Amino acid sequence: MNLHSFHFNTTNANPKLIMKNKFIMKQKFLNPLLSLAILAMFNGSASAATILASDPLNVAGLSAGQSFQIVFVTSTRVQADLIDGLDDSNDASTISQWNAHINTVADGSSISGFGALTWSAIISTGTSNGLTNVVNARDNALVSQAVYNTGGSLIATGFADMWDGSIALNIDFNENGVEQNTTGGSSSGKQVWSGSLSTGFFDQNEAMGDNGTNTAQFRMGDADVTTTGWISQGNSVRRDENQLARVYGLSEVITIAPVPEPSVALLGGFGFLALLRRRR
Repeated sequence: MNLHSFHFNTTNANPKLIMKNKFIMKQKFLNPLLSLAILAMFNGSASAATILASDPLNVAGLSAGQSFQIVFVTSTRVQADLIDGLDDSNDASTISQWNAHINTVADGSSISGFGALTWSAIISTGTSNGLTNVVNARDNALVSQAVYNTGGSLIATGFADMWDGSIALNIDFNENGVEQNTTGGSSSGKQVWSGSLSTGFFDQNEAMGDNGTNTAQFRMGDADVTTTGWISQGNSVRRDENQLARVYGLSEVITIAPVPEPSVALLGGFGFLALLRRRR
């Protein structure tokens, strides 16, 4: 019904009926507007990384209002020289390409909501000849909350704990929440592309994307250890750009939504409706 064309015929009409009809018409205008206002109270500018306590992404033991991050190691391995999309036996990768790769892997996760998050590769890039395109892993994958693996176990309590030389558990759970077989040597696939020193800064000679003096060898991490080797195995373990290795990924901050409390405006709206109903 078009309310703008609606009118009353007041000729010989019962005054009480007229008042009742006018109230009904006003209520038809009021209720939709009030409903929109109520919806607006609950639909603020919540970020994409806000979840409910019942969400599959939530970590057991965490409650409303708490925040955390998730880390995983990819279930698949990739050649460093293919990250830039060119099969040219030359790693000219950029950090944005590594981030795109880790988000693509996350998109294929079997965990509900996993792919909706934004992910960053725990990778350092840079070139030794001129120190260009330098990005440190600790800056690209910024830790600002407690970090858990996809199995729900604590890896680090925060930034300092992540980069102090050891982590609580090795990062061997993949994007599907499955523990990856990373034991038994490099042939099992425990090697992870890193390009980083143990502190999370880029390795000037062995960073990813390095077109400088050491293009064929890159600093590696080890998904089977909790010491500094998790991100930097040292000079004894390097890999060529055409070999296969995994990648670590870190999520954006995830916050568990607090239970909403009725606002003053919302209570006032319901009170106003109750008042109108009493006047009928």
